[in-house]
Amino acid sequence: MNKLSNRLAYLRKKKGITLKEMSRDLGSIKEASLSRYEHGRREPKLDTLIKIANYFDCSVDYLLGRTDQKHNIEKSNNFSFLWMSD
Repeated sequence: MNKLSNRLAYLRKKKGITLKEMSRDLGSIKEASLSRYEHGRREPKLDTLIKIANYFDCSVDYLLGRTDQKHNIEKSNNFSFLWMSD
C-alpha cells in the first residue's frame, strides 16, 4: 500500500463511513474504484483526487503523502492585501 491508499482508508474510517456511503456522497465515483484506490491497485485522476480532497476537507498534497499537514494554507477570515502603485 502507498501513502494515498493509507490516507484514504484512514480518513474514511475516521469519518465512520463505508465505501458505499462515500461513493454515494461523492456521486460520480464508484464504490469499486474507491476500493481500488484504498488497496493501491489504481490511482485516481487529478479531478477525482480533487473531489476526494474536498470531501475530506484536506489538500491533494496531504492525500498523496507529500505533506503531513492536512491543509496547505491556514484557513483564516482575516485577509491582508498589499496594493502596489506605479
